[in-house]
Amino acid sequence: MISQEGNLSILIAAYNEESNIGKTIAETRNAFSCAEIVVVDDDSKDQTFSEAKKFENNFVKVVSIFHCGKGGAIRRAIAEASRDIMFQVDADLQFPLEGILTLIRPILEGKADIVFGSRYLDPSGIEKKSVSFSKRMSSYIVGIIISIICGQRYTDVFGGLKAWKADVIKDINIQENSFAYEAEIAIKAKRYGYTVIEVPTAYKRRVGGKSKIRFLYHIFEIPWRIMHIAACSRKK
Repeated sequence: MISQEGNLSILIAAYNEESNIGKTIAETRNAFSCAEIVVVDDDSKDQTFSEAKKFENNFVKVVSIFHCGKGGAIRRAIAEASRDIMFQVDADLQFPLEGILTLIRPILEGKADIVFGSRYLDPSGIEKKSVSFSKRMSSYIVGIIISIICGQRYTDVFGGLKAWKADVIKDINIQENSFAYEAEIAIKAKRYGYTVIEVPTAYKRRVGGKSKIRFLYHIFEIPWRIMHIAACSRKK
């Protein structure tokens, strides 16, 4: 429990996570009983939405959108959330909830506007066989591109734990629907003058369901989207 949890919105984007979403909501609710939880189902083909709706109450809001991608789901979650600090949690809960405390602390202390959790910073605590070669490669390649564009070292732009001030993320105004929205946050934050830092976070193996990362597709699509974001984003 944290003293500021009543000012915290936890955002969960879900797609075909029927086997995980109930546990994720329950554990999140148990760990942060006063936090607002916003679950956005991205037109799942299984029972993700109905499973999530079982947990809906005054603290848990569940909405559905029409297959807009993870970026679109997070954008909708931001619009639905009402607290001053927002935190992104993956629906499969491969990033333990304990990481929330580490990520929001720099924001509460006024040291950062946005915090990315990184699996590749020591001491991260990655469970064996939890990160595939393709995930490491995509994170490495994208990390180099983003680091060059932003003039700041990034090791894990795709990490599933992220925290930000509500007014900052609304100013950034995410437009990307794909996984590239995470790179969009980093690039726009740099150009708008916001402070972004990375902190180590743990990572464990997926228990159920399947990863949504398609290596051969995303390894080409995401860098192209990043270059587009970099070309179109301007300083304020």
